[in-house]
Amino acid sequence: MQLLEKLWDETTPIHLRQIQTVEIMRLTWVHQYFVERGKVRLRPAKDLPPAGQRFDSPYDPEAHYANKRTTTWVGYKVHLTESCDENQMHLITNVLTTHAHLADVDQTEKYTRH
Repeated sequence: MQLLEKLWDETTPIHLRQIQTVEIMRLTWVHQYFVERGKVRLRPAKDLPPAGQRFDSPYDPEAHYANKRTTTWVGYKVHLTESCDENQMHLITNVLTTHAHLADVDQTEKYTRH
C-alpha cells in the first residue's frame, strides 16, 4: 500500500503509474484490500468482485480463484476428456486448460457418435 501511495503522490512522475505491472498491482489491491482507519484490511468474500473479473495475483493477471468441493486455488483448470467405451482401454482424447473459475460442464464438446 505504501508503494502505491508513493506512486500516486503528486511529486512522482506520472509515467510510473502507466507501467502495466504497476496497474496490475493497483487493481489487485483494489480488488483484494481496503483501508479502514489507516489500516489495510482484507476484503471479506462478499465484497470481492466475481472470480473471473478480479485480479487474484499480481504475478499472473490471468490466474483466477476457483474452488471445487473442498479445494480452493488461484491459477488455472485442466479439463481432460477420456474415452469410455465398454471393454476398451480408456484413453485421454482431449486436454483443455482454461481459467480456473470456468465450470467443467461448460467445457465439454458436443460429441456425436457415428
